[in-house]
Amino acid sequence: MRELVSVIVPVYNVELYLKFCVESIIMQTYENLEIILVDDGSKDGSPHICDAFLNKDKRVRVIHQQNQGLSAARNAGIEVARGKYFTFVDSDDYIVPEMYERLYSDVVEDGSDIAVGGVMSVYADHSIASEGGEKRVIAGREAVGELLSGEKLRIWVPLKLYRKSLLEEVPFPTGRTYEDAFVAADIFVRAKKVSIDLQPLYCYVHHEGTITTQPFSSKSMDIVDAYQHAYDVVVAECPEHEPAARFRLIWSRFTVLDKMLLDESGAVFPQQREVVAYLRSHWTEVLSSPYVGRGRKLSMLALKLSVSLYRAFAKVNAQKYRAD
Repeated sequence: MRELVSVIVPVYNVELYLKFCVESIIMQTYENLEIILVDDGSKDGSPHICDAFLNKDKRVRVIHQQNQGLSAARNAGIEVARGKYFTFVDSDDYIVPEMYERLYSDVVEDGSDIAVGGVMSVYADHSIASEGGEKRVIAGREAVGELLSGEKLRIWVPLKLYRKSLLEEVPFPTGRTYEDAFVAADIFVRAKKVSIDLQPLYCYVHHEGTITTQPFSSKSMDIVDAYQHAYDVVVAECPEHEPAARFRLIWSRFTVLDKMLLDESGAVFPQQREVVAYLRSHWTEVLSSPYVGRGRKLSMLALKLSVSLYRAFAKVNAQKYRAD
């Protein structure tokens, strides 16, 4: 008999998307699932939708808790999960019917600890299958480098199927944002083998309100802490990937600086001076890094001259991203 797979779905104020998300899990061709819906103190109709699924499918389990954040919701699901393999779906996304059939087959056939699938980006007016490629199997420490460089693998937690023990050893950090970046290096460095098949299986829905579209706040600095932690793990466990980990340290500063400078309030945030100073002190590293694109290198040169000139570059890039 095929092993039980635990699908953990953190839920918070997603009544417009939740039903479609859960139904996409129920309709999986791999049927030996337990579907754990963790209502993290939702204030809309999400708790009632969760409870309605209890009567619709016996594989569904529901946890209601006070709002504690995404990490706490994931950890709550992990604590009660009974499967040999764990996976996650964000409650405003959905998955294709054969996702877990394919990921489970990969871990069994390859003897892997993690299976990685691809993602399809879904927009209001069109969908883009953004990934693909031949199947391959690599060591966990090699996957760490690919995750941090961002060239071949995405760091997102929900795209993957994990052996239970990996997640029990690495809890998600409560009270922090950018949870996926905080745990990715810890998890993958513990894996002996990773199966990768980037055919699009997970549908990531782009809409306003996600962490990547939120204006700057003090919590935005969590991304810097997350990649500092990843850097420390890499230096200790797989130092051959130090260049990729260092790239992420630099990239995290660019990310928060863009948020600061594009904030519609026009405020000057107290963290800006430190972030700008860090980037300017690493400008030669930015220009020589094989992981940094031409546009970002040009914006680094602009930042060397003035923050205002860099802001102009950031605005152009943001407009291009919204148009894509």
